[in-house]
Amino acid sequence: MVRNLCAALTLSMAALANAQELEIKGLRIGMPEAEIIAKHGSIKLDDMTIAGAIPLKAPRVRLRDGKLDELVYYFDPEDFADVVAAVKGKFPKTKCRSSSYTTGVGNQLTGMSCRIDVRDGTLLLTQYAGRIDTSTLHMLSRELGKEISEWAKKQKSDI
Repeated sequence: MVRNLCAALTLSMAALANAQELEIKGLRIGMPEAEIIAKHGSIKLDDMTIAGAIPLKAPRVRLRDGKLDELVYYFDPEDFADVVAAVKGKFPKTKCRSSSYTTGVGNQLTGMSCRIDVRDGTLLLTQYAGRIDTSTLHMLSRELGKEISEWAKKQKSDI
């Protein structure tokens, strides 16, 4: 029994060691601010492109204890398919699904959202992120994801 437990732990530890890490353009969840600046020259990242998509505005970079906790990259929905293809090329287990949206003036749109969860966090792609003229690539830590989930649950019950 001890031998089986040791074998199971060894396999689990090997799987964890081989688990994929989120990394986009050299940025990783948990990366120290100084390393981000060394790689990109600034924490603003406003000249960064992803799969050829030019940012619509400066990416949102959130640090926790001096380390990268969140990156939100805003880009044109016309570039969405290229960004998805690049992400799926790097993270083949990314899952995508279609969703229907109703605009503020009542028009129906069909958009796509994609997601992959890995050891250190989550990567989300949203074709229409609150607006029909903005797509996002959102990389966030597990800790931040849990906080957002808890906040959303509180909002739903606050009635």
